[in-house]
Order: sequence, then structure tokens, then C-alpha cells
Amino acid sequence: MEQNMQVLEYLQKKAALLPRTPGVYIMENKEGTVIYVGKSRALRNRVSQYFHGSHDIKTSRMVSHVRDFRYITCDTEMESLVLENNLIKQYTPKYNILLKDAKSYPYIKVTTDEEYPRIVMSRKRGEKGLYFGPYSNTKVIGNIISTIEKTLGIPSCKKKFPEDIGRGRPCIYRQIGRCCGVCTGAISVQEYNELIQCAIQMLRGNTREVERALEERMGQAAQQERFEEAARCRDVIAALHRLGDRQKTQLSPDTDCDVIALSSHEGCDCAAALYIRGGAICDSEYFMFGADEITGAQAYNEEENLPGNAGEDSPFAAFIVNLYRCREYIPKEIYFPFHLRKMTDKLQSLICLSVQGKRFKSVHRYEESRGICAKWRSETQCGTV
Repeated sequence: MEQNMQVLEYLQKKAALLPRTPGVYIMENKEGTVIYVGKSRALRNRVSQYFHGSHDIKTSRMVSHVRDFRYITCDTEMESLVLENNLIKQYTPKYNILLKDAKSYPYIKVTTDEEYPRIVMSRKRGEKGLYFGPYSNTKVIGNIISTIEKTLGIPSCKKKFPEDIGRGRPCIYRQIGRCCGVCTGAISVQEYNELIQCAIQMLRGNTREVERALEERMGQAAQQERFEEAARCRDVIAALHRLGDRQKTQLSPDTDCDVIALSSHEGCDCAAALYIRGGAICDSEYFMFGADEITGAQAYNEEENLPGNAGEDSPFAAFIVNLYRCREYIPKEIYFPFHLRKMTDKLQSLICLSVQGKRFKSVHRYEESRGICAKWRSETQCGTV
């Protein structure tokens, strides 16, 4: 006990000597191993808080293992946020939130460099093509690609075009109307690429635009007595309507947003993200945090107990940055169904700047965001999403 008091006194005195400038602090245990990395706009204030007063269970556990700390001063808060993320990746500290490496996330790739582009899954983004994602797992990608192929009649076989056009008999999918029949020469390169453009718009969540374009094309084809092409457009429009009927949310069809929730129960923290495109939930992702990973979830659930700078220095800010750093598309609105009033406009600007220069608007309307989550849960249980 006496030794612990001596350590605590040493840490308190050392923290009191820190500068009141932006920077990153690095906590170490008795073996000198880095166990936690954090950032602050005022190092002395933030680090001193760890060694005074009471904390939640996870933070108290981390502090009990701290025997020393280092710090690196930065010129700006932006610099400290970037440095914090880099150090977390370098040391993988026990008490920090650690996300899956972006390289392991799957993407949907459209091979736009080919004469007859294909829609495939890819884990690499270095090759030529148009990429969408990343998505939470390969099953989600499989369902999306299958839905697009069925809706637009894009071939799902392994034939290579134009080499295999006219070779062999068409497959069963062509016979039952599930494929546009590129292998038979039934459609031109231009028509096929128009279907691929429709697929790209669907992947971007612009289903309404696809419908309008197809309706216009169907009318023109009918006027010019190209009835087979008009019938194909009609069938695709009908398939899009059926797809929209299966994907119901409480949002308008032109809504693109993300919903992020963070919850804590008996020492177990979980974050969930719903990705909504074109008014429909296209993907969801869960992040279960271990007993030692500090998320600040309990503090968010009890906003009145937050210290003045808790939102700005929260480890959840680093989580959001890492979550969106590897994403191609970031919506204009991100819903947080918990209190973020302590997370100032300055911190939101830092997050925006660090995510590939893209900006978003933080929205914390509790009833609306919680309603989205409740709607999603009910539809998932009914199997409609």
C-alpha cells in the first residue's frame, strides 16, 4: 500500500509539471510496456485527472498499472490527434480501442478498365477500377452483388467477354430471364455499359436516379419500336420497386447517413454502426470491446458527470477517426444517439480534417437516432432487411 502511495505521489508531481499545451501522453506499466496512449489540448490538465478523484472501472484498472508516463508536445490539436492514432497503431496498447486493420476489410470493385466491366469482391485497392466500401464482411458483399445482378440482369457466370460471346449455349439464368445474355450477343457493349452505370449508381445509393434514367430510356426505346430493350427496362424498373419494398426504414429515399451507438453494461462496451444509403440500411457493423479497452461509454451515458474537456479528449474521437479513415464515402450526416454536447465544434473539425479532408455534420437528435436503431432491430428480427 505504501509503495502504491509513493507511485501515485510521483505520478501526481510529474503530471503537475506538464505544460498546458496540446500533445500526446504515453502510459507505461512497471515493465516499461506502453499500455495506453491518449491526446489532450492541455496535457497537464488531462494527465492530472487520471491521478486524482474517482474513475470508471476500466480507467481505474488502467491507472492502477501505470508506473510512469512519457509525453510529446504538439503545435496543434490536429497534430496531436494524428500522432495519437499513429502511436496506437505502433504500440497496440492494451487499454486503447483497437480496430481491425483496414487492409482486411472487403470492397466491391467495378473493373471499369475492361470493355465489359465486372462487379467483384476485392481486398486490395491498389489495382485499377472503381471501389465501394469497405463493408463489414464478405457475406454482405455477396448479398449486394447478387441483388444487383438479379435486378439488372448482369451476368454472374465466369465467362470472359467479348471472347466468349457466341461460344456455347446460354446458361439457365438467360433462359429464365435472370441474365441479359451478353454471351448470346443479345445486347451491345453500349447497352451493357449502361447497365454497369446503373449498378454503380445503385452502389452509391442513387436508386431513384436509376429508376428515372430507365424510365426515360424505356420511353425512347418504345417510341423507336425497340420493344425488346423497352421490355428489359420495364423489368429492371419492376425489380427495383420490389427491392425498395423489401428495404423499409423511417427515412426518406434520398437520405444518406450513418448511425453510431455506444453502450456499456456491467463493464462490457459495444459500438454499433448502421450505414444508410438511399433511405435503406445497406450494412451494419459491431465492435465489441474487451474488459480493458477504454471507450468512455459510461461517461457518455452520464453526461452530467463529464469533466469540462471529456468530449474533446475522449478515446471515442480516435475510434471515429479510425472508423472512417479507410472509407471511400462519408455521408454528410452522422447520428450519435448519445450526448455529444461536450464534443465541441473544434473537435469535430479535427475529425473532419483527419478523414481525408472530408467534412460531415454531427447530428445528435436522440429520438430520431434511437428510432432508426429500434426500426432496424424490429426489421432484422422479421427478416426484412
